[in-house]
Amino acid sequence: MEPAQDDISCPASGLRVTADFTNPAMGLRVMGLRLVNCGDAPRRIEGYPGVTLLDEDAEALDVEVVNGSGNIAFAEGFDDPPVPFDLEPGEQASAGLMWRNTVTHVDDFRYPAPYLTVSPMPGEEAQLVIPDGDIDTGSTGIAGVSSWKPFPPTP
Repeated sequence: MEPAQDDISCPASGLRVTADFTNPAMGLRVMGLRLVNCGDAPRRIEGYPGVTLLDEDAEALDVEVVNGSGNIAFAEGFDDPPVPFDLEPGEQASAGLMWRNTVTHVDDFRYPAPYLTVSPMPGEEAQLVIPDGDIDTGSTGIAGVSSWKPFPPTP
C-alpha cells in the first residue's frame, strides 16, 4: 500500500513539513526537513520535530528516533538545544534527520523506510513525508533529529 504523494495544500495547523535532499556521505546519512508556515498567522516554533519511520505498508518500523545526534556522529550544530522563535506566514524553518547505514547483525536488520511521518511540534498532527530515497538504518535501529531552526539561518 503506497501512501499518496505529499499534498501541497496547507494543513489546518498552518504548518507544512517536507523533506529536503539527503547527503549519503560515507555511510552517514543526513536528510533535511523543512517546515513552512503556510497559514496566515505567525506561529511560535519550539523544540524538535516528532519523527516516525514507516515501512512500505506505512507501518511503523522498530527504529528509535532521538533528539540530537544520539552519538551517531558529530555534526556541527546538530546537538544545539532548541531556541524558540516566531515563524511568520511564508517563512521557513529547517531540521535534520541523521542515521548510519551500518549492518553489524543480519538477523537484526531494519528494513529501509520509504516513508516517515513528521509532527511539526508536540500536539500537532503528524504529516506523511516521502523522502527522495529510503531511510536505511541497517541494524543500528536509531536515528537522530535536530531541533527546528529558522531558515535561512540568521547571522
